[in-house]
Amino acid sequence: MVDTQQLIRELSSQASPVKLLRPARYAMLLLVTLSIYAVCAQCWLEGFRPDLAVQLVRPLFIGELFLLMAMLVSATVAAAYAMLPHAAYQKPLMRLPYVFSGLMLALLTFQLFLPQDTRMVMSDETSHTHECTMYIALSSMLPAALIFGLLRKGATIVPGAAGVLAVIASVSVGALTLRLAEVNDEITHLLTWHYVPSVFFAALGALIGRFLLRW
Repeated sequence: MVDTQQLIRELSSQASPVKLLRPARYAMLLLVTLSIYAVCAQCWLEGFRPDLAVQLVRPLFIGELFLLMAMLVSATVAAAYAMLPHAAYQKPLMRLPYVFSGLMLALLTFQLFLPQDTRMVMSDETSHTHECTMYIALSSMLPAALIFGLLRKGATIVPGAAGVLAVIASVSVGALTLRLAEVNDEITHLLTWHYVPSVFFAALGALIGRFLLRW
């Protein structure tokens, strides 16, 4: 009869080491990578809008930028923690990106009923319409691929929600850089060509997540 302690030692020596998931570290690496990517995207857009100093005095513009950055950070962190099998129990963390996204749409909708601020630039050009949506979509592909690739290393039990989080984080990069570059503050333009399409991108992320991240 084999000694119990000897059997335990033999089985332990044959076991493959399990790599621990460290979502906090992954979240930090993702945020650094996305920040570098955002700087590169801003350079590709030829920098910042020339009236940025004036716009940074507008509280509503500041609020919009803050919510975009909050969406980016919260969705990135939540996506990293979605790698864990027990992510569904971390409801406050997982819900934050949705809260900030809802506040963003509410902020823009609220401005539809406000008098126009004289510091806002209302562009008469019609060339920048679907081009804005295309930029946000194309610029989000690389970050989304990176986040989805990271999620596949984990063991998420919420693949649809993880996909949405990946897209929210990715789209926020494109929306933020475009907002800092495009000289156009028309609310209907922002809703129609910037933010409402992002809702459809998030829905697409849920479908991709359910297919790509399933066990």
